[in-house]
Amino acid sequence: MTVASKRYLRVAEVEAEYRIKPGVLYQLIAAGKIRTIQIGTKANASRGTRLIDVASLDAFLASRATGGAS
Repeated sequence: MTVASKRYLRVAEVEAEYRIKPGVLYQLIAAGKIRTIQIGTKANASRGTRLIDVASLDAFLASRATGGAS
């Protein structure tokens, strides 16, 4: 399965594929701009695997797009 066909990506995969630094990504998550799920933790714990919802990431990026064909 390619990164482009995955529904969820790890933070490192987002950084590699989209060139978004983890600090910026976590700011977007905290601001509610990008949806995530966390696996392997108890509620409100900081450890575990954070998975980024690709559809919400793509929607956020599309909302920020400028220019294009006229």
